[in-house]
Amino acid sequence: MEGMRAFWNRTRAVLEKRAPVEREALPWVLLALGLVLLPNLVLSFWPRWDQEGLLDFFHVLCVLLVPCFFGLSLRRLLWVLWPLVCVGPTVLACCWVTGELPSEWLLLMGIEATFREAATFAVSIVGAVMFIVLLAVGYGWIIRRRIPAEFRPGPVCAALCGVCVVLFPLSQLSSLSAGEVWEREVSRFTQQYPGGLLRAVLSAVVLRHQVQVRRDVCDRVAVQSTAPPVPAGKREIQMLVIGESTRASSLQLNGYERETTPLLAQTPGLLSFKNVIAPAPATILSVPLLLTPTKAAALWEAYRTPSVLNVYKAAGYRVYWLSVQPKNGVWESRNTIFSADAHESQFLGGKTAQAPAVALDSDLIPEVQKILARGEPKVLFVLHTMGSHLNYEERYPPAFNRFPADPKVCAQARSNVYPAEVVNEHMHNAYDNTVTFIDSVLHRLIEIMVAEHGVTSLYYVSDHGENGAEAVVLPWGHGNLTTEVLHVPLLVWLSPEYQATRPRQSAALRAHVEVPMSSDNTFHTLLDLAGLSCQLTSPDRSIASPAFRQGPRIVTHMHTGLADYDKDVLPAEQARGGWRPLHPRSSSTGEK
Repeated sequence: MEGMRAFWNRTRAVLEKRAPVEREALPWVLLALGLVLLPNLVLSFWPRWDQEGLLDFFHVLCVLLVPCFFGLSLRRLLWVLWPLVCVGPTVLACCWVTGELPSEWLLLMGIEATFREAATFAVSIVGAVMFIVLLAVGYGWIIRRRIPAEFRPGPVCAALCGVCVVLFPLSQLSSLSAGEVWEREVSRFTQQYPGGLLRAVLSAVVLRHQVQVRRDVCDRVAVQSTAPPVPAGKREIQMLVIGESTRASSLQLNGYERETTPLLAQTPGLLSFKNVIAPAPATILSVPLLLTPTKAAALWEAYRTPSVLNVYKAAGYRVYWLSVQPKNGVWESRNTIFSADAHESQFLGGKTAQAPAVALDSDLIPEVQKILARGEPKVLFVLHTMGSHLNYEERYPPAFNRFPADPKVCAQARSNVYPAEVVNEHMHNAYDNTVTFIDSVLHRLIEIMVAEHGVTSLYYVSDHGENGAEAVVLPWGHGNLTTEVLHVPLLVWLSPEYQATRPRQSAALRAHVEVPMSSDNTFHTLLDLAGLSCQLTSPDRSIASPAFRQGPRIVTHMHTGLADYDKDVLPAEQARGGWRPLHPRSSSTGEK
């Protein structure tokens, strides 16, 4: 008892001796820590009070303070954290502009920015640098002048850190596995500053490395030609058009009662494949499976596998990537990797997802004409469109508002400003207008190819479809495994010269119009159309080959993993009665 009393007296004496120093330094310590995590602190109160964000702020703060309980002085720790104070204002500015912490696409955009582009922000950059310098100097003064070298976090702080870092995660083990608890803790840290910035930097480095690896691996692909030579004086022009969010059931060509594809319906040499599914319900997952021979089960191998662009380049084609989608963005950056496989690439949608101008798919047409005017004998175009992606009313010019859709109503699709039936009618009309505009763009591209009088083909496939108003989950959206999201249009047009020069491929395509298939056969089919083969091609995966045999139609989802479309997805849809799109009366004359 006497020993415990003596220990308490000594502890109290130490605390009483340190108390005045700690009380005087404590406000400055809190100010310094607030400057370190300034973005998190600001975002907890702006643009609205975020209780969860404030809890995450304290969680990150406790994680940063852990070294102090293993002998590191707080003053030394604050010196180590000085770089975070310098970067914090830039991160905060990014949050104000984009609504989120810096991501890999924003960092890549900064790396790729030219001096002229950076010069347009010269005044803002100078002002930001001055503010950062003042903040850094003030932070250094606080550490040096206001925080004693012997300052240590007290027992209350230690208890709070223990609860946040140890006890709270352990308490979750009763309902979650250890792996799930770890994932939650990592996610909590990486969704805040500085963890989110570190994650973005690492992702940007990985993306740039993947591009370099692709160049090292894919440029050495060996290609053989299996097709007879084209007639003298004829050009070979192949075109892959990647659609966006267009579902097969909304095409007049596929039996839809509205006249959404009147021009393509009258186009000679055009084939519409009726039973095609996408290998994934989102662009970031499906496009790599279209461009490479990779299957859904090994999706991430696509970034280390030669694409159709690499093979055409090795065969002597001049390869172009033209896109109306932005170059960098949350969903775009990984697909942009494949654009580096082309000889030339253009992004008419700008460098970022926040580009002020909205490019239309028709903007691709003059660019195609300019390239064809060069007279190159063998050309491959890869056109990446915006198709039927939200916001629907922005995907077509006013002249194509054939089925009346008010942009103001469409903009309120996920609010309660208008009755649901009104919103759904306008959204449905706007969506069908996007399909009608696609019809016009594809028809014009075919006209341009016809005028070349060469061995030419156009292959159009949408990366995925789109839910309608009746979808229980994600109405007017995509990302889930439903038939309306996975059932996609696939159109192939062959010029008369192509059909005469390559009768085997032409006949095989016609024979497979009604056959169930997956669009992950695109890589093999495109090479077969050009009469090319390499170690990656499989005739049984080309719909332009008599040997075509469709195996299980496997689809992948980012969260739920793999599924068999015919055994898992389709029966589930049939069990709930299937999906029936809205079928208003014919609107060929503007009638609703």
